[in-house]
Amino acid sequence: SEGTVFDLDGGNHGNLVVSGTGTLRNGGVQTLTLIANVSEENGVCIDETASLKGTVYVDFCADEDSPVPYGTYAIAAYSGAAPETMNWKALNLGERNMGAVFTASDGKVYATVKKRGFIVTLK
Repeated sequence: SEGTVFDLDGGNHGNLVVSGTGTLRNGGVQTLTLIANVSEENGVCIDETASLKGTVYVDFCADEDSPVPYGTYAIAAYSGAAPETMNWKALNLGERNMGAVFTASDGKVYATVKKRGFIVTLK
């Protein structure tokens, strides 16, 4: 919900699903799922008082009929130190062999959506 503060009341939480805009603060989350909307910049703001302890799933809610276009999207914001995005994973991009790379800089978390895979060259 827009402008909402998701106050974790200083506790540690197992699984949390968050969508819209607002601020996540004051506690820890083991597994966080962010519902991403690529048509809007920045979703939830992760406050410096929030601790993301495990995997962050970013659900793009796309399907084969309407996949996420390739590109880079600001999907979240943060205050304080940048979150570690190594354990962030993309869900429901709409096509097989699509993936996202997550990076954090200048107060925003970005998802770069692209084809994934590798090429093998035989000589």
